[in-house]
Amino acid sequence: MAEKNYSEKIFKAVEEYLTEKDWKFKTMEDRGVIQTGLRLRNKLKSTDIAFRIHQEDFVITLVLPIGAGEEAEDLARVNEFLTRANYGMRRGCFEMDFNDGEVGFRISQYCDAGQAPSSDAIEDTLFIGVAMVERYGDAFLKVVYDLATPEEAVDEAES
Repeated sequence: MAEKNYSEKIFKAVEEYLTEKDWKFKTMEDRGVIQTGLRLRNKLKSTDIAFRIHQEDFVITLVLPIGAGEEAEDLARVNEFLTRANYGMRRGCFEMDFNDGEVGFRISQYCDAGQAPSSDAIEDTLFIGVAMVERYGDAFLKVVYDLATPEEAVDEAES
């Protein structure tokens, strides 16, 4: 059997947290990934969530259900929005795949020497990501549909 590339303690802690909170999720133990989703309180409506477990941390990515588009001007406009939204963030960041326009929010949690994180640490990390996607989600859509400039949209989200 091949050696796992991630901390089983961290994987188990995330799995137990999601089970305790009654979340539906899918595990990919061969890759150290746990997938779930969440309904949002904004016009995006939902997000897919992936926990990627490593040896000394876990990374949560919340993928937005609508991408940036494929045209260079759309990608540039959304990139400016994401850069403006990211400025000053202390934990986590928005990111975009320039190949397909996928947009998500990524946040990580260090786990000392691969030790299992507490339920509170998992929840705090997850819900910082959720809060950012909810805070900036409607503004993101305005930029995607060219209803506001990136600057206007970020100002509105942060007001």
